[in-house]
Amino acid sequence: MGPHSDDSDDDRRRKKEKKRRRSRSRSRSPRRSRQDTFGDECRNRDRKKKKRKKERRRRSSSSSSASSDSSTELLRRLETERRELKEKRRLEKERMKATETPEEKRARRLLKKELKSVRKRERTGWADEEYARYTNEDNPFGDSNLTQTFRWNKKLQEEGLDSLEERELDRLQRQRQEEQRIELEKVKLARQIREKEREERQALLEAQERARENEKFSKWRQQEDEFHLQQARLRSKIRIQVRKER
Repeated sequence: MGPHSDDSDDDRRRKKEKKRRRSRSRSRSPRRSRQDTFGDECRNRDRKKKKRKKERRRRSSSSSSASSDSSTELLRRLETERRELKEKRRLEKERMKATETPEEKRARRLLKKELKSVRKRERTGWADEEYARYTNEDNPFGDSNLTQTFRWNKKLQEEGLDSLEERELDRLQRQRQEEQRIELEKVKLARQIREKEREERQALLEAQERARENEKFSKWRQQEDEFHLQQARLRSKIRIQVRKER
């Protein structure tokens, strides 16, 4: 009976220990479940945030692609409209040429020639308000070749250019004018650089002058302080001497 009773007591103790452990595990299980649920909620929030970010990126990319597509479509439409307008003008011009009378044709050619001469005057510097209203037929100088370039035959002979055509001479003249314009731009640029350097030198001299004035003022201030200090010492000495004499 003794050994069997010891075994039964041990079994009872083991069972009681198991019950305690189970009760402890049950009492702790709600805390663990709450922590697990909190972690799950955090993870769900992170997932939702990532999902929202992806949706925003997708929307932004789709909107940017849509805007680029709309811009290319607008450019294509404008190019098509420009071509259609150009073709319409060409057809209208051909129709007017086919149906115009000889007088209208002559007037159109004169207008074209006048516009060409105006552009030529603009290239050669005759586009000022003072000379723009003058023509070969209407000018106070009585010159029927007013708008044409002066041809200095003797100078051309000396330079060996008298055999050139008017078109080639005009090209050379425009080339010389362009070279002169470039040279003039260089002169203007050099003048601007000189003016800027002069302004910088003037500013440097003014700064140096201000520095010298400040130095003089500081010296005067120091001398004034020293003078007042000497006067104070002198007054104190005089007061001491007067007291001794009394």
